[in-house]
Amino acid sequence: MKIYLDDERAAPEGWTQARWPQDVVKLMHEFDVTHLSLDHDLGDDAHGTGYDVLLWIESRVSFTGFKIPEITIHTSNPAARLRMEAAVDAINRARQAVMSKPELPGIYMKHMGTSAPDCLINYEISFGKMTINLYVDFISHRLLLDFLEMIASRDERFVKTDIKGAINICSRFKVRVVLPSGTTFKVNA
Repeated sequence: MKIYLDDERAAPEGWTQARWPQDVVKLMHEFDVTHLSLDHDLGDDAHGTGYDVLLWIESRVSFTGFKIPEITIHTSNPAARLRMEAAVDAINRARQAVMSKPELPGIYMKHMGTSAPDCLINYEISFGKMTINLYVDFISHRLLLDFLEMIASRDERFVKTDIKGAINICSRFKVRVVLPSGTTFKVNA
């Protein structure tokens, strides 16, 4: 699928018209998008801009290895064009960084009983350094505890070290959560 984000210009033949950034994100979740052409100014900045789509793509590439479509910038706003081109460069650098590091294991988990989206948790565990690093878009406190309990029950190295439950993992290990923005926080029991 080819997506054309613009508020005034009609999509070329063979392209799907999108009006708002959230429309693009929805289509990218539902279909295999091969091409993306973005305008910046969409008439109502409260609904977002084409730049917001690029930020979303960058976060997905950084943490999930998201497949990047071919991206074209067709905005008439010269300052926004420079900013969007810089974002495309950042996306390509993030893709290179992801491709150069070993694949991290990942687990999909559901936020049960809430409207929060499902979550892909990529993680790495170092028993030598007693650390667990989690790379996620969003994670609730309850889902974090569920995840830690799950890996404790699945990984025999936790059983060998006599760790029982998520609270014990948090107290024995340094658990760090990394969000797409680069924000990190430590989990304390």
